[in-house]
Amino acid sequence: MEYRNKHGKRLQAALYLPAGHIEGKSYPTVVHIYEKLSRLLHTYRSPTIRGSGLSLAIYTSQGYAVLQPDIVYRINDPGVSAVECVLPALEAAIQTGVVDRKRVGLHGLSMGGYETVFLITQTDRFRAAVAAAPPTNPISLYNSIYPRTGISHQNVWESSQGRMEGGYWTNLEAYIRNSPVFHADKVKTPLLMVHNDKDDAVNWNQGVEFFNALRRLRKPVVMLQYEGEKHVLGKDASREDFSYRVLEFFDHHLKGKEAPQWWKEGVKYVDRKEHVKQYRKARAK
Repeated sequence: MEYRNKHGKRLQAALYLPAGHIEGKSYPTVVHIYEKLSRLLHTYRSPTIRGSGLSLAIYTSQGYAVLQPDIVYRINDPGVSAVECVLPALEAAIQTGVVDRKRVGLHGLSMGGYETVFLITQTDRFRAAVAAAPPTNPISLYNSIYPRTGISHQNVWESSQGRMEGGYWTNLEAYIRNSPVFHADKVKTPLLMVHNDKDDAVNWNQGVEFFNALRRLRKPVVMLQYEGEKHVLGKDASREDFSYRVLEFFDHHLKGKEAPQWWKEGVKYVDRKEHVKQYRKARAK
């Protein structure tokens, strides 16, 4: 697909049809975001969960369309730029007739997770959202240590994906404007977030900050934590558990299936190990 962002820039998006697609029928759709993904259209990707990401094969085989729009950025506005690109792409996809506008979910990992949580503070177009390892507060993250390198996150926000001019003391308004945690009160979209305690790229507390803000505001949110896992899931058991929960989450919100117990009632942190044991035991049957 081709579309234009809010400022008229020509962009592309890949729209993957569900298996058994019927012309003229609209489908529940997951929007998967991370900078520019349309370039992967002709790349072979095995039908497995890639870390904490999204498997196209799993979702298209389960009756979902998947939209991967390109995002281009303006300096000092990484979050705002995502809004300006993703929403026009979604509207263009809806116009094809493939996407059911009332059944659209959002999914992102790392920078895509940041874009996901920021988007749901700015729009209620999505029925449900999944964010894995998202930076949620650039101000608190800025001076934190990047575990993989042992240096601070400052360069990430000034000369890499953050695309900010200077530190927050000289550019505070822009940092606040693009910090999801400062807009948590605007969230209406149910959010499933995963952030692991040994994350070696985005500090675990970033997930905790956003989760606690949403809980304080009584927003619909569950945070998954896979103990000992890093930025992306490495263990097969963790990947399997995550893939089932995300599919259950989207099936509930986008297909109207019964809500899983862990979403409907939640699980206390102190009870998580026993819950995971019983959940996986039930799945094995």
